[in-house]
Amino acid sequence: MALRPKPEKKEQKERVRLALLQAAVRLSAAHGFGSLSLREVSREADIAPTSFYRHFADMEELGLAMIDELAGPMFRAVAAQLALAVGHDHEPSLAIGQALFAALREDSDLFRFVIAERAGGSERFRAAILLETERFIDDLAGILRSSCRLTDPSLLRNAAEAVVATALEASFRSLDVQPLARAELLARTVEQVRMITLGAEVLGTRRAESVRPPALNIDKVTG
Repeated sequence: MALRPKPEKKEQKERVRLALLQAAVRLSAAHGFGSLSLREVSREADIAPTSFYRHFADMEELGLAMIDELAGPMFRAVAAQLALAVGHDHEPSLAIGQALFAALREDSDLFRFVIAERAGGSERFRAAILLETERFIDDLAGILRSSCRLTDPSLLRNAAEAVVATALEASFRSLDVQPLARAELLARTVEQVRMITLGAEVLGTRRAESVRPPALNIDKVTG
C-alpha cells in the first residue's frame, strides 16, 4: 500500500513550489520571462536546481502555473474588491477605477508578467491569459448588471470588455509614473469608464425603445 505523504512534507513541498512561482514573478518583472532559466529561478528561490523538477517539468509548465495559480486568483480578488466597492459606492466608475489601480499595484510584478505574456511568443501562455481575462470580463459584467441600468446581455458583456481594456491599460501605465501623474491617470480612467457605462446605458435605452410596440391611438380606434 502506498504511503501518504506526511502533512509537514506536503506543506514543505507547497512552500517550495510557491517560492519558485514567486521567484519567477520577481525575475520576470526585471528581465522578462522568456530570458529566464530554471537555474536562475531556483537560485532566486534559494533551492537546488535539481529540486526544480520535483515541482515543474520545465519552464513552460512553471509559466502556466504562474498564470493559473497566481494571475487567476489575482483577477478573482480584483473582481471581489470591485463588487464590494461598487456595492458601497453610488459612483461605480470611480469604484472600478480605484479598486483596479489599488489591487493591480499591489501585484505589480505579476501584472507586468501577464501584460508581457498576453502578447508574447508562447501560444499556451496567450491562451491561458485570455481565459483568465475572459473570466474577469464575465465577473465585471455581473458587477455592472447590479450597478448600472443595463440588462441587455450583449451590452453588458461589451461594456465590461471595454472597461477591462481601458482600466488594465491605464493600470499598467500607472505602475511607472509619479504619484501626481498616477492621480491624473486615475481621474482620466474614471471618466473613460463613466463614458463607457453611460454610453452603454443610452444605447440600451434606445434598443429597448426600438422594440417597444407603438402606442395605441385611442381616437383612431373609437372614431
